[in-house]
Amino acid sequence: MKHFKHLLFLSILCSLVLFTNCGDSDDPVADTPANTSDDSTDDDSTTVLDADGDGVADTGDTCADTPRGETVDSKGCSNSQRDTDGDGVSDDLDTCMESIEGAPVDENGCSNAKYSTFNYSSLDREYIYYEPAGLTINAPLIFVMHGYSDDASIIELYSGFNAIADSAGFAVCYPRGTIDYLGNRFFNAGYDFHLGVETVDDLGFLETLAEYLQTAHGLDPNRTYATGLSNGGDMCYKIACQGSDIFRAVASVAGFILQDIKDNCINNIPIPIMEIHGTSDDVSPYDGDINNTDGWGAYPSTDSMIEFFANRNEYTTLQTVDFPDINSTDGSTVTSLKYTNLSNCKDVWLYRIVGGGHDWPGSFGNMDINSSIEIWNFFQSTYCN
Repeated sequence: MKHFKHLLFLSILCSLVLFTNCGDSDDPVADTPANTSDDSTDDDSTTVLDADGDGVADTGDTCADTPRGETVDSKGCSNSQRDTDGDGVSDDLDTCMESIEGAPVDENGCSNAKYSTFNYSSLDREYIYYEPAGLTINAPLIFVMHGYSDDASIIELYSGFNAIADSAGFAVCYPRGTIDYLGNRFFNAGYDFHLGVETVDDLGFLETLAEYLQTAHGLDPNRTYATGLSNGGDMCYKIACQGSDIFRAVASVAGFILQDIKDNCINNIPIPIMEIHGTSDDVSPYDGDINNTDGWGAYPSTDSMIEFFANRNEYTTLQTVDFPDINSTDGSTVTSLKYTNLSNCKDVWLYRIVGGGHDWPGSFGNMDINSSIEIWNFFQSTYCN
């Protein structure tokens, strides 16, 4: 009996000792519940690290510090981190993505290295000149003018005229406007807010530069033309109504003629005119702004302007064509109206972009036509031997 009591005492004592020490075990496994696994492992081959959270693993991310929320390419780089042309200005700020390598650039990534200088009226004016290799003598010359607050190098890029020049055989000049009192680059088309403030003679500059290029590069004086977007298009009408015979035809895209220029467009020789204009243009409204609500100056509707020039050029035939809606996603269609007179080669063409905006069709906006090709076709049609 004593022996049994002694054994019972030892058993109870042992149980108490084990219960007391169960939480202090030196065995690390003892603290791990049976149904819980330990994810830590010395082998991290299955772990994908993405420090900046851009969706590209660090092992393939060449831009490992991408700001949160920015879209990246397959290498993990966003526009704010890329510098495609290597000019030191990131792509999100670079408005001149084709800068010449090594050339100094401004804060917008634009370089003056490609510009030539031409002194006119005591001002050093700038322009870009493009001539295809092997261009024949007496080739045509086309001036392409940028819009308000835009630049020559930009319209050179999106208009695609250089590629057309390569295949068709003509030279291209992209003149550069000056800076107005508001800090915007422009051509002096005669806007109300420039009157009495801006006196630069852009008409004289354009004509004198054209004559210089004709002589210097052996280009055809009878096939020298002008085109432009918006402010550049407005300059086309100033050329048509106030210019001499240097430019033999003009083609405006999203442009208008100021009413006072139209009212005095009576003394010079009529020239062929083309207009490409969106009916939903919110910068140069298709219906005009005869009351000068927007401050550019009063100007008539596009239809009224075209009818004025068609009558002035003594048209005899009107041909209307609806272009195929080859791109149904651009929200617009194209209808052309061609006022012609076979006896004088002074056509007036209107390409009405129904539903189109303030665009250069073929580059942005309507994609049923290529504006630059249509303009070149127009210029070709106006040349009569």
